[in-house]
Amino acid sequence: MAFTYEELWQIVQNEKQSNNLQPLNKNIYNEIKNFLNKFKTEEKTEENEILIKNTLKLLDDLYEKRKQKIIIYLAYKKSLPQPPIEIEQEFYNKLNKITSENKIINILSNNKNLTLKTIKDITIEIRLPSGKVFGPVSKDTVINNETDEEDVRYLITSSICQLL
Repeated sequence: MAFTYEELWQIVQNEKQSNNLQPLNKNIYNEIKNFLNKFKTEEKTEENEILIKNTLKLLDDLYEKRKQKIIIYLAYKKSLPQPPIEIEQEFYNKLNKITSENKIINILSNNKNLTLKTIKDITIEIRLPSGKVFGPVSKDTVINNETDEEDVRYLITSSICQLL
């Protein structure tokens, strides 16, 4: 069954009425794109032009509303509903990385001796940016007085450690 304008309108209304991300087909954005592409082959009429314009407006509304909710999910450290839509998961991951790096930079500039905890088992030796060797070490090991900012940044952004 082909995607319709009415379906998109209903999806946008459901999204606006809920505080949570609504479950959507993983291919929703492709379905909307295909819906719009079918107008390229059809005769240009005023009715079609209006429908394209309204569809693009609804698409923008949907994406902006979902983007706002993704930011809220990130602020509360909630994961996205499954299965995630790829473009939304990428947006979430990029924002998470940016906010984590900014948090790390602020913490690093305010502290000279940091305490870290490993968040996974490291079974090999890892060469840190400072040249120091890290590992092997088991999960939940506490590392005190780590002073090299680049090493701390690397360990955290690589999801090896977290700040305590």
